[in-house]
Amino acid sequence: MRTYRGKRRLNMTQTQKIIARTLGADNITDGARVYISENTDAISFDEKLCGAYGRLFLEEKIFTVPAGVFIDLEAPLRNDVTKEEIAGYIADFISKLDVEGRSLEFGGDSMTYLTMDDRFAVAEKLLALEKKPFCVIFEYDYITAEYTMEHFGKKPETFYNDGPQSYEQVVTLELDRI
Repeated sequence: MRTYRGKRRLNMTQTQKIIARTLGADNITDGARVYISENTDAISFDEKLCGAYGRLFLEEKIFTVPAGVFIDLEAPLRNDVTKEEIAGYIADFISKLDVEGRSLEFGGDSMTYLTMDDRFAVAEKLLALEKKPFCVIFEYDYITAEYTMEHFGKKPETFYNDGPQSYEQVVTLELDRI
């Protein structure tokens, strides 16, 4: 079992980071430990992170982390494409894959072509599919940082990767086909 502490660079997928932040709030940066089993299928938290309930969860599996599918966005997006067309194209592409219950993580060179509204539309469309993914995540970039500063008035806390993540599946999606 690997242990991650405090402000150390975490080698976790985006899904694992969000789950850890959601369950641990701000205490993750206060030296609390996050336990992730070697096969990355479960996370548990120590007493400092969970407070009074920590003793119950200490080194117990409390959450199953879904398998990750990385969608590598490639090729430039035309300027005349609407967010509905983008969301529809990506949803049609994703519906052909087996992503039910999995975490979809979007990234790649063409991320900068998608505005926050485009990303919201894509996530909403994908989470409305009959065989929907567990969650939809877009890599953190300057567009996300600007949106967060504009709407929340503060710079978000970020985690950095120590190395490459392992995904169950990596798929390339060319945006110039929309």
